[in-house]
Amino acid sequence: MRAFAYHNLVRQYRKTYRLGHDGPGVPLVLEPPVGDPEIDSKPAGKLSDVFKQITDDLNWAIENLEVFSALLRVWLTKMLQKDC
Repeated sequence: MRAFAYHNLVRQYRKTYRLGHDGPGVPLVLEPPVGDPEIDSKPAGKLSDVFKQITDDLNWAIENLEVFSALLRVWLTKMLQKDC
């Protein structure tokens, strides 16, 4: 789910990866918030870092979730090939 959410965020609000992978992405939040705005506020990371996290999340899902249907596995594989 996180990979899907970040994929949608960068497609909506940032340049495509091919046009500027070192440019700003979106804030990359990997830990739950603690309730302190000083700690919870994150600046936008590099677009390449956001796509690396998307790829890592999708690869984790492929490797660790045995319940995936064949269709979902194909979709995840295509997403990895398409955007990265």
